[in-house]
Amino acid sequence: MNSAVAFRALAILTFLAPISIRAEPLEYHESQMALKGVVTFGNDKVEKIHVNGSAFLDGTHVSKVVKVEGNLEAFEADIHTLKMHGTGHLKKSSVQLRARVNGDLKAEDTVFKDGITATSGHLVLSHVISGPVEFKHGTEEGKERKLTLTNGTMINGPVVFDNGPGEIFKDSTSKITGEIVGKYTMHEIKSVAGSQ
Repeated sequence: MNSAVAFRALAILTFLAPISIRAEPLEYHESQMALKGVVTFGNDKVEKIHVNGSAFLDGTHVSKVVKVEGNLEAFEADIHTLKMHGTGHLKKSSVQLRARVNGDLKAEDTVFKDGITATSGHLVLSHVISGPVEFKHGTEEGKERKLTLTNGTMINGPVVFDNGPGEIFKDSTSKITGEIVGKYTMHEIKSVAGSQ
């Protein structure tokens, strides 16, 4: 069979029976370099994600770790472990082990099962369920350490400001079940239904 006939046969079969192409799961190993730039993950199951730049997760299930140095946007993501340095926005997502954050994080309708540890920045949590929240002393002096709780956010455990002052902004619908440890200022804010 010559190549022209083989090509026509393949074209006819492709037209009659669409071929499904499935890519292998994307993963990285600690020894590999991070993906750089803007990286988007859809409704996929992946083991690990490491991005220097911007990561967009839409319905993504990550069985081990998401490490982002830059910007993270996640919608309906299921993340085992989160390590973020920069800014992040999670919506309708879940993080199984303690999230480690250095920077600003906004989360809506999200669960942080084991809580959040932050070195600096502003955590804005709206309709979130979280384990303990701890602000540890970061390497950058004078950085803000703020926690905003709105729309029925529940912190199951203590809020700790270790080695430096912090601020808590909380509406009347949100609760902290544990004690607040460290130096802090509490601000009562007005509830805003459905937004922050």
